[in-house]
Amino acid sequence: MTEALDEAEEEVRQQREQARIAEAARRARLVATARFTTQSVDPFDVLELDPVKPRGWDQSRQLTDKQRSLLAKQGINPDGISFSQGKQLIAEIFRRWEGKLCSFKQAKVLRKHGYGTDVSFAEASATIDALAKNGWGRSSAGQLTTADER
Repeated sequence: MTEALDEAEEEVRQQREQARIAEAARRARLVATARFTTQSVDPFDVLELDPVKPRGWDQSRQLTDKQRSLLAKQGINPDGISFSQGKQLIAEIFRRWEGKLCSFKQAKVLRKHGYGTDVSFAEASATIDALAKNGWGRSSAGQLTTADER
């Protein structure tokens, strides 16, 4: 009887080993491909701002590391932004924080889908959630099909 048990255990172990080897071979044949695109977004367009012209004494100034870091954390590429424009964007970011308005990243999604950007953080969040539930599109009437939009 113990001999039969030992044989059965050995057979189960071999079957598991064969299954593991087959799974490893299947995974080795898998090839994943990823496609992505990048898109340059004008932060002034998203936030509906007119960029300021650099003042004479600011033309040679560069954004500080903290300013660059803040812009980057908000989703704004600081490269190619002048000191004056950076100050303007940072002032707008702070104005939005204080007024509890949507973030730049939320504003970017809202603008992409044809919504205004002067909404509260919570309203933007609800609208973006509704867009995501709707497959990132509006219904034919131009409104979201879910009841989450306000």
